[in-house]
Amino acid sequence: MAMFSEVDLELGTSLQDLASVRVLLFPVGDISQERFNELAALVSAISQIPLRSLPRRLVEDADSSTPSKLPSRISSLGKSRKTASIDSQMAARILSGDVGSSEIEPEASVCLRYEKLERDASGEVIVPTESEWEEYRASLSIWGAIGIFDHNSTDAVESTTDALKLYKKTFEEFASILSQCRSLSSSKCFVFIPPDSVSKPGVNLLSDTEALQGAGIGDASRGDVFGVIPYAPENSQEGVKMEIRAQVLHVADLILQSLNNRIRTYKQTSGPILSPLDMKHSVEKHSTLRQRRQGRLDKCFGDLYLLMALPALARTKYESAIDKTRTNGDRLWLAGGLEGYNAAALSAGDLTRASVDAALKKSTEILKLYKRKRLFELEVAAAMKVATFLSRLPDKRRETLYYAKYAAEAGVSLKPVKKRIALHSQLVKLMMDVDAPRKAALFLYQLAGFYSFSRKWHESYDIIMEVIKLVGESTPSRDGWEPLRRILFIEAETSASKVAAAMKDSTPLVLWSSTGLMQTSFPGF
Repeated sequence: MAMFSEVDLELGTSLQDLASVRVLLFPVGDISQERFNELAALVSAISQIPLRSLPRRLVEDADSSTPSKLPSRISSLGKSRKTASIDSQMAARILSGDVGSSEIEPEASVCLRYEKLERDASGEVIVPTESEWEEYRASLSIWGAIGIFDHNSTDAVESTTDALKLYKKTFEEFASILSQCRSLSSSKCFVFIPPDSVSKPGVNLLSDTEALQGAGIGDASRGDVFGVIPYAPENSQEGVKMEIRAQVLHVADLILQSLNNRIRTYKQTSGPILSPLDMKHSVEKHSTLRQRRQGRLDKCFGDLYLLMALPALARTKYESAIDKTRTNGDRLWLAGGLEGYNAAALSAGDLTRASVDAALKKSTEILKLYKRKRLFELEVAAAMKVATFLSRLPDKRRETLYYAKYAAEAGVSLKPVKKRIALHSQLVKLMMDVDAPRKAALFLYQLAGFYSFSRKWHESYDIIMEVIKLVGESTPSRDGWEPLRRILFIEAETSASKVAAAMKDSTPLVLWSSTGLMQTSFPGF
């Protein structure tokens, strides 16, 4: 049986995010949460990487042995591997996009979708579970990872030997986190240092790849491990942005290579392309899977071209995949091809009424296909991506509410209950974004029920009180919500009683708050 995790729900992502590359951001070393948030915000602000600003890469044409060219080589880009800062004139050219060849449209950009990781109570970075569906949907894969190390947060380094010990410890922590991501292909640790410490003992080693590798830090096949960024909060932000952008460009360049290598690998293999559903097929079904290979292959090519900011080429592959999978009755991959086509069609920013309506029409077929396959996670994910996309458009509030309701109803079949908790948490946020507080209150109320089912009474009580606050903002005499308020207050008192029982003592303040609210709102209760 196919296995799903919360990752497969892709909550918080839009339909257009199928065209974005997933990149992890995580803390390394003794860095405070506040400092990590500050530096992560600077990095994640650089999410659009113009193809013109990247070195020359060869895109493997799926139908030809002749590769097509991406922009020309930036000879000085490699300078960031050897020095702590980049040439300001080069940075200005990168920021303006005034580099590369005329073969790429100016607006063509690789989109990075950053995912910020947190630490648990013990200080370990919480790495997301990988999805078994990454071959079916390339945007689920973790293509890049960036560690953030703050040199300011460490003890003073007095010698080169001490510096090497510090960097080796940092690298080992960095590598340990990366080892938990088997699909990862591109990574780098950004080291933020005070501008006046560039000449201090050992700091120059951060950009000396050979010296680091000699000390067992990194390996020749992956290039440099550290990207040095002089930074002080009180200094000009423009220079810092240029430094960060140069390092992000290096990571994006590596990701583009990985995407191109994946295309080359597909061309060099001939076996069937499988999804987790196919794992339960017997040997006798392999002939059917071989017949379906080309349609699935075109869909995979479409996914990769879409991540490489080549939507026109992606649409061509998706069209071919849709035609072949429909002919072969390959409903799962047909749904995936239709979703990819929608993302490619909308990623160019052509959001006319006709293009949006066409995408919604395809979405109706997509949801039906997933429902027929009883793939509830993929069905919910598809509905939520459409709802999130529509929530960002003007005059699409009604359609947003429709797809949100659809996701909630389809989510009834999700197991275990923590998936429904994750879904309803996102639904609440979505409803608040589109100014639908009553719908948000409904989903909050259902969310409290899921927490109660999980015997998490504190969370259930807190959510019920939040629902009471939302409902209480309307006028009792006009909205007809008074019966609902009464029910909510009763449930709040029940939750508070269970909290008290769980703590094996009385919680008079909690009980008093809910009882007091009931008596204030309903004097005769």
